[in-house]
Order: sequence, then C-alpha cells, then structure tokens
Amino acid sequence: MSHLEDFVPVNPYDQSFFLYLRDFEVDDCDKLKYLFPTHVTRGLRKLERLTIWSCSVLEALVHDYNGEINGKGEMIIFEELKYLSLRGLPKLVRLFPVDSVVELPQLVELAFILTIKILLHGNTHSLIVRIFELKKVEIRYMKNLKWIWPSSSEEEFENIPMLKNIWVENCYGLENLFPTNPMRLLKHLEQITISECSSLREIFNIDLEWNVLVKLNKLSTSACVTFLCVFLMKKRSVTCGV
Repeated sequence: MSHLEDFVPVNPYDQSFFLYLRDFEVDDCDKLKYLFPTHVTRGLRKLERLTIWSCSVLEALVHDYNGEINGKGEMIIFEELKYLSLRGLPKLVRLFPVDSVVELPQLVELAFILTIKILLHGNTHSLIVRIFELKKVEIRYMKNLKWIWPSSSEEEFENIPMLKNIWVENCYGLENLFPTNPMRLLKHLEQITISECSSLREIFNIDLEWNVLVKLNKLSTSACVTFLCVFLMKKRSVTCGV
C-alpha cells in the first residue's frame, strides 16, 4: 500500500472505526505520515497487537484533529493493547501528541527496531505515559540513541513496575542502559542482554545502598568495546540473583 496517506477521514464525530479490531499491521506505506487521528483511538477498545514496519515518512502514531502532533493533547487509552512493535521508521518523532496523558494498562511487550528518532525527546514536552504491565523491552539498530530513560527521577518509574526482560542490540551511541538510581525499575528484572553497544561504559550507575536485583538470572554483554563495569557505585551494597 505504497500510496496510502491516511486510514480514516479526520472526523471528530465518528468513533466507530476499527471498533472490533484486535490485530493491526501496517507495512511498507511510504506516504503514510500519521496513523490515527486522536478520536479514532477511542474506538480501538479491543486492539491487542499493533505492528508498524517500513513506513519511511511516518512521524507519529496519533495526531490531533488538524493533523498535528505538536498541538494540545488529551487522554488517550489503548485498553487492551499488549504488543507494540515499531520497525524501520526513520522519521518517527513521537508516538503521541504533546501534553497528552496516555494509558497502556495491558502492554506487555514493546519493540523499537531501526526507529531512529523516537526516545530522544523524553524531556522536551509534558507527555505522560502510564504502562503498568510492561514486561519486555526490545531496542535494536537505533544507532543515534543515547539513552532509553533520560531522567533519573525515581518517581517516573512507578508507571513501569513489572519490567522483566530488556534486550538492546546495535545501539552504537547508547551511553547508559538505565538512569542513575533506577531502583523501582529493577524490582522484577530477570534478564538483561546487550550486544554491540560501543559507547556503553556501565549498566548500573548508583549512589545508594540497595537490594533490588534479587530476581536477575541472566546478564549477557558482547561486543561492547568501551564497557568497563556492571556497577558504578559509591556504596557497594548490592544483592543480585545471578
């Protein structure tokens, strides 16, 4: 569908599109700039899987009524979405309009592959994303990515309490896997896999005593040429299940 430019007309009075849709896959739509207008997301109550691959000009998943992603946002809820995969989206700037409050209460698995710009704008707007069940994060071939969670505010990770598996590969500019003192983010972490991240120096940067890695059973690193240590810390008191 290389000539597709939009899925639905921008009509704020019609929320019936895709009402029973559970699995939505978009592939090789070279003219598609945005995926859904905001009002259409209200009808995606049963959507469980969203896969978007090889859309070379896609800038955002959701835009407002005027086709903007920088306008004032609103509440966006994907009630049943469990799996989100984004691959080969070099122009993707953000997922949702700025100033939005987004809830993904059932999201379990999130994958970013060859999606160059996303995740680099964590502090440039007041977007709030609540993900309560996320268990697996996969990030691959994002060569310009410098950080995944740019903030070191512990309170921000209360929305991601169940993370178990993180896999990062071929992210050559990645400087840190976790922010400083990511205690609440690590309570259920079981597996960490890192490969060919040539700028990564350490995995954990902490300055407090803590005991949160009790469930970690696999830690794998390969071809990380600047990697120096697993823990960079001021007070050495760590309990780890590996």
